[in-house]
Amino acid sequence: MFTAPKDDTMTTNQLVLNWLVGNMKKKLPPYSALLGKDFAYDKRLHGPIHEMEIFMKYIECVARCHSCWIENNRDRTNENVNDMWEKIGNRFIIDPFQKKSGRRKETPGKQFITGWLWPKNS
Repeated sequence: MFTAPKDDTMTTNQLVLNWLVGNMKKKLPPYSALLGKDFAYDKRLHGPIHEMEIFMKYIECVARCHSCWIENNRDRTNENVNDMWEKIGNRFIIDPFQKKSGRRKETPGKQFITGWLWPKNS
């Protein structure tokens, strides 16, 4: 059974890391490994996970086009995923979305926050 993190939002880079690698410190499995039965207790988690899945398919397509997708699960380490993100993140993911949405460029210290929010625990 999966329990949503207490953090309400995550940056795009955090999403990519959590989707492909997970977080050992927080004892989170890779989000890509989660199944529907992991959310049976709280149907509100289905929406955010589905949105993340769609976005990660886009990330995969961009990474494959630029020959930096990490195919083998064993090669998906924090370092390798961060290297992939450095190659495609700002130029092909964040910048186009900021231009489309009219957001200003990121300034140092401010991170691009995705639209994915975990439902509040009641």
